[in-house]
Amino acid sequence: MRASAVSKSAAAALKTNGPVAPIKEKLKNGLTVVAQDNNGAVSQLILAFRAGSRYQSVTQQGLVHHIRNFVGRDAQSYPGLQLVWQTGVVGGQMTSFASRDIFGVQISVPREESAYALSILGHVASKPAFKPWEIEDVLPTIRADIAHKSIYTQLFEDLHRAAFRNDSLAYSIYSSKKQIGAFGSEELSKFAAKHFVTGNGCLVGINVDGEILKSYGEESGTISEGQSVHNHMEPFRVVLKNGFKINSCKRALLRKHFINVTLRLRRISVSKQFFFEHFGFV
Repeated sequence: MRASAVSKSAAAALKTNGPVAPIKEKLKNGLTVVAQDNNGAVSQLILAFRAGSRYQSVTQQGLVHHIRNFVGRDAQSYPGLQLVWQTGVVGGQMTSFASRDIFGVQISVPREESAYALSILGHVASKPAFKPWEIEDVLPTIRADIAHKSIYTQLFEDLHRAAFRNDSLAYSIYSSKKQIGAFGSEELSKFAAKHFVTGNGCLVGINVDGEILKSYGEESGTISEGQSVHNHMEPFRVVLKNGFKINSCKRALLRKHFINVTLRLRRISVSKQFFFEHFGFV
């Protein structure tokens, strides 16, 4: 992000009041809006959906990895180059991320450009086009992700595979080498159409007026309306060495402990940590 843009945004932030109370609200269309305005110079905007690797079917393992690497390509209404270029023009930075629970896109942008960045975020995150001729362009980045996995990343993948072996939480957030390029435009589009809907999503903003987020979520019409999508797998069970079974009632406690350990070992951004703490995915 350009230093001049940050300096200008910081000067504007100094003229405002102190931090305001956080906002967490579910809109009529089902979209959850979470906002924390600390009057900082840089706004962090996230649009995320319950569309992580656990929402894949058995035959779709690796599909979310492909979708994550499509971010920055063409959207349904705008060329990808235009969206990325416009993000850079206003001093913003766009990144995508995915976990077993969520898929999302984050834009960091100077505070005064947050409303404009929201319009870009909506198209990039919720309306990917998945044009067939772009699939080949994405495959090298997927191979690079697999080749450069850290030891910690591989450890967490193995832990999930062992701890949640009877559940879709065992599915990796990475595509296997065999699955690279296995998904066509139609299959990617069907998954996005099912999961990238208001009832399945959350719009998060830090250092941005919550009313701007609510207004966008209610009036933009960019994010398709739809109901929340639930996991297709059976209730989670783990058989311990002594034969004792952990039933689904204890699942949330086990997951919370596992995630707390994970977050202590991994470095994550403040905005994503805020998101995890306030959004009911984990």
